[in-house]
Amino acid sequence: MITPSNGKARLAIVSPLLPAQRPRPGNRVLVPVIQGQSAAFLLSIGDAIAGQCPSRGVVLSLVEIPSIWSGMATSAVVRSRELLRWIAASDYQSGAGRTERLSIQSRFTTDPAASIREALLETECDTVVVEYPPLDGRRRHRLESIVRTLSADPQVNLVVARPDPAAKGSGIRPRSVLVPLRGGANAWLALSVGVALASWADARLTLMHVYDRAHHHDLRRHEAETFHELTLAAKTANPAIRELSSDDTTETILSVARESDAVVLGAHSNQARAGLLVGGMLVSLINRLSKTVIVTRAAVDRGPVA
Repeated sequence: MITPSNGKARLAIVSPLLPAQRPRPGNRVLVPVIQGQSAAFLLSIGDAIAGQCPSRGVVLSLVEIPSIWSGMATSAVVRSRELLRWIAASDYQSGAGRTERLSIQSRFTTDPAASIREALLETECDTVVVEYPPLDGRRRHRLESIVRTLSADPQVNLVVARPDPAAKGSGIRPRSVLVPLRGGANAWLALSVGVALASWADARLTLMHVYDRAHHHDLRRHEAETFHELTLAAKTANPAIRELSSDDTTETILSVARESDAVVLGAHSNQARAGLLVGGMLVSLINRLSKTVIVTRAAVDRGPVA
């Protein structure tokens, strides 16, 4: 459907052996902005994550130009200034004391996905925040291409965010954040982002796991152990904990998620369609949620370099 993802992911940044420390969503975050109307939303999430990153982050203002340069430099410069104005206005709205978290770079590009990957290397960012491709519209294919390219890079934490459909070009400050957790590296990154967003917005944080009644009791016990490790790691964030059993886990998650302003989910897909960042069940869940939705894909830990 949306993007291929290579191999299993294991995130070394957050360890269940360190429950006294809050999970951290990477060391440095990159927030590419291509369209001004998306700036406030993406910067809200980027600012929240940067607040938990030791090296803060970078806003990347990208102005697309034709692959065959026609010499229309004035038009490109005007669009660059307009985009920077959107970013500046969004930064102002985020509140005092937050601007130092994100520095700003601006560049022209014929290939946004390639420019984002170059910026990741140049700025030494290990986490990137991008917009979730809409169901339709002119930007769908461009955003799908960007997410697909970034998903192919196993060294990057990928945070794909879709704004509340009712929000029109505004930032977010949720009063409640729900993080349904399954386990695995993507769940750890989802937990990290959920904690960061709730802390930034001073929102109520809820961690949840839904047990499938059809699963064997040994599997449910393993799920419980994994979920309790995750909740223990986020203890200092004072989250509410919900453990539910259901015959239809997707519908239960959907029902509970409707009570929250923002939902953070770890990416997963149907194993029969390996290589997808978001499988059919998760796509259906996201499309049915009229809330802010964030999907996380954790970087692969390749171990120490010899």
